[in-house]
Amino acid sequence: MRNRSLCLVAAQLLALACMPVGIAAQQPAAQTPASDKPVATLKIQAREVVLPVTVRDKKGALVTSLKVSDFTLTEDSRPQTIKSFTRESNLPFRLGLLVDTSRSVSGAMENERKAAAKFVDLMLPADPKAADAKKDEAFLIHFDREVELLEDFTNSRDKLHHELDEMGPTRGRRTTRRVRRPPEMTAAVNGPA
Repeated sequence: MRNRSLCLVAAQLLALACMPVGIAAQQPAAQTPASDKPVATLKIQAREVVLPVTVRDKKGALVTSLKVSDFTLTEDSRPQTIKSFTRESNLPFRLGLLVDTSRSVSGAMENERKAAAKFVDLMLPADPKAADAKKDEAFLIHFDREVELLEDFTNSRDKLHHELDEMGPTRGRRTTRRVRRPPEMTAAVNGPA
């Protein structure tokens, strides 16, 4: 809480310090030379700076085995001491399930439903209101001739299972929640106009 308050105060001071510089930059240059104007400089001592880092290898996979000794931190080319190092591995995630319901996969529809339901059960908590449950969420889209959002972001297995059970080709289902596509995507799917 103290660090958050310190950051808020620092941001307000920085905004105040930069305001005269921004106003001076909008005035015509003919009034006074820029060298005559004082430049506002704000220096703040920070006790802790949080620096979130995500590291990936050349193939794009997350690297999760790094230690504090694997990092070097510098400020103005001077080495700084890393006083705290933690790995955040239990963060919430948001994911989407996109299921092909076109006629070409109609013979595999039941397997698609089962696989998607199993995935939902593995990824979302059984009781989303439990104290230890993360805020993981998922959405469900099916596509065939059209793209339809069946369930927006939710942490409810029941809602997703219901939509998976009801899911089918657009022709046999009301399409009241269609996903709007940008014009360039529509052109790519339907061909040039």
